[in-house]
Amino acid sequence: MPELPELETIVRGLRPRLLGRRIVRARLRHKSLYRRGSLRVPWLAGRVIRSVERIGKNALVRFDPSGLMVINLGMTGNLRVQRAGETGGKRKHLHGRFYLDNGDELHFFDPRRFGHLFIAEACDFARDLNIGPDPFVATALYLGERLRD
Repeated sequence: MPELPELETIVRGLRPRLLGRRIVRARLRHKSLYRRGSLRVPWLAGRVIRSVERIGKNALVRFDPSGLMVINLGMTGNLRVQRAGETGGKRKHLHGRFYLDNGDELHFFDPRRFGHLFIAEACDFARDLNIGPDPFVATALYLGERLRD
């Protein structure tokens, strides 16, 4: 799995190329890449990317007027923004394409297919996805409460 520093690097590289872009259309090659309870990628059409963040080992994309997409890269996944028609990797490992209003595409590569996406109007990360707080914002009190049990 890409570790936290690698994911932070990926997110920082994506942010300037994605902020303010509108998703024109999207497709995901395999239904098995959706996390249970997720909306499908076509739901994102017309939404504008408001922020690109990292929460733990997950990339988080927030949209206007509403919605979010959590992307877990699994062991071998990667995200890249590329010009239309470019793949920059083996086409058989390209599992998600998000077509942007400027002609670029956000590509989700995952050779081993251990990654997944979760799309929702809103989300409680702890309850809905079992994602704890980011290590950089977890307090000693939070950790103490968790370790007490």
